[in-house]
Amino acid sequence: MTDIANRMIKPATDHALNSQQRIRVIGIGSHHGADLSGWLACERLQTITMINQFDWQLCRTPAQLPQLVTNCHAVVIVDAVLNNQPAGQVISLSWPVTFDRYPSICSSHGIGVFEALQLASTLDKLPSHTYVLGITISNRQQDATVVVTEALPQLQQELNRIADHIASIGCHNL
Repeated sequence: MTDIANRMIKPATDHALNSQQRIRVIGIGSHHGADLSGWLACERLQTITMINQFDWQLCRTPAQLPQLVTNCHAVVIVDAVLNNQPAGQVISLSWPVTFDRYPSICSSHGIGVFEALQLASTLDKLPSHTYVLGITISNRQQDATVVVTEALPQLQQELNRIADHIASIGCHNL
């Protein structure tokens, strides 16, 4: 497998849309087992979606999210989620999320995605349209390629659904 973290995700090239009008998609991951899923999913989604509509970013830890979600009108975070569902399923959440409803979601990063989003919200940096697409894994050593291949159709469907929703409400409401 190639080294995703050392490759730059191509920036959007449609200059008619500035970066604040695009939906920022942030893949969270690392080089370790199934935790690579967020990065790998973004890389694959970028090749099959409308590239000009999205601003693609990668990060290593949710602690980077408050900085990465600044100055955009909508954000989608893609990350591996360790829980008891079959690997390769997609959990789609929109902010704000009631944490008690999802007790099986946990982070391997120290500070979790939801804590980072809560911090960004407290700092008034969180876009009003914030979504999390969690790719389920059953153990951290799973092969990310297999997990993402299973999840990719549902990830693409969810990303398109979110983009359609954002487009339907129009930029003036953002």
